[in-house]
Amino acid sequence: QNQSALRQENEELKAQVASLRDEKNDALRRGKELEAQVEKKSTEVQAALNEKDEACEQLQNEVNVLEETHCKQTKVMAEQQEQNQSALRQENEELKAQVASLRDEKNDALRRGKELEAQVEKKSTEVQAALNEKDEACEQLQNEVNVLEETHCKQTKVMAEQQEQNQSALR
Repeated sequence: QNQSALRQENEELKAQVASLRDEKNDALRRGKELEAQVEKKSTEVQAALNEKDEACEQLQNEVNVLEETHCKQTKVMAEQQEQNQSALRQENEELKAQVASLRDEKNDALRRGKELEAQVEKKSTEVQAALNEKDEACEQLQNEVNVLEETHCKQTKVMAEQQEQNQSALR
């Protein structure tokens, strides 16, 4: 009966070890999926930042061209100077507002990227802690299985010796 109970417990422990290994593998897979999501999001954020940088540079170039054009018109057309300056000032203000808006959007994208990095770092820490916990549980179960197997072997040896003595006594 003891042997049967030990076998049953041994099988249950082996099933627990297999289950914990599966959970550990699931946690590792989830960690890799999170890493892939972060990589994808980082790529998207970088693309958005590059797009904003290009737009800002283009707007700055347009501002430069407009200011240069303004200077030329001022020299050539004294009569239209006030009108041209007024129109250009208004357009410059609009362009500067666009530049400021694009810079804000760029900073928002950077902040979102940092928040994502922090979330990933936190999630990675949680996943690593879960994996460490699973590893410790698996190791403990393996130690218990080893002890049970060793005990089983000793009991089997003692029972065999007793049986031999009984048979010898019966002879």
